[in-house]
Amino acid sequence: MTTRSGPTVPEGQYPPFAALTPDNHAAWVLISTAFGLASFLVFGGIRILVRSIIRHGFGTDDYLLCAATVLAVIQSSLILRACSKGLGMAIDRVSPEAQQDVQKIYYTSNLFFVVVIGLSKISVVCFLHRISRLKQHKVVFNLGMGLIAAWMVGSLLVLAIQCNPGQPWISIGEECRGIVSFFLGINENSKY
Repeated sequence: MTTRSGPTVPEGQYPPFAALTPDNHAAWVLISTAFGLASFLVFGGIRILVRSIIRHGFGTDDYLLCAATVLAVIQSSLILRACSKGLGMAIDRVSPEAQQDVQKIYYTSNLFFVVVIGLSKISVVCFLHRISRLKQHKVVFNLGMGLIAAWMVGSLLVLAIQCNPGQPWISIGEECRGIVSFFLGINENSKY
């Protein structure tokens, strides 16, 4: 007689995608990813519906939101792929090969996440720029878009470089040197 691990499923029903256990929290990651993607798609759909009713045409803000939505779908797909490989599980339950895959996928999804958030923010400011009639507001909105773009590039660099520039996706068991000593090439144990 074999015992099944996980929840008992009544006849005619499918088991859940992920069960919440003390060693596996992938269900939380799946739920939050699905909710975030659904929200993004609903708000994008509302935006397209409003634009098609008003008939003022699509502007830069709409194209930026469209690009952010496409990248959000890619980012969510990466997170779902990482969950299938072991994201959310206790580290001792994931094989070393799968740990490497999860870290690479998660690293890539974080880069996409920064771009999605940056494009979404720029889209909102671009929309405000589009509906504003005052020249002073347009100057402020242009400055805001520039600051958000600088934030996005800076965040991408910080995430892309991380601890080990040769393999920046490795986060398990990695000890980071201080950022100043990294850029100056100083060993942490030596005196300045």
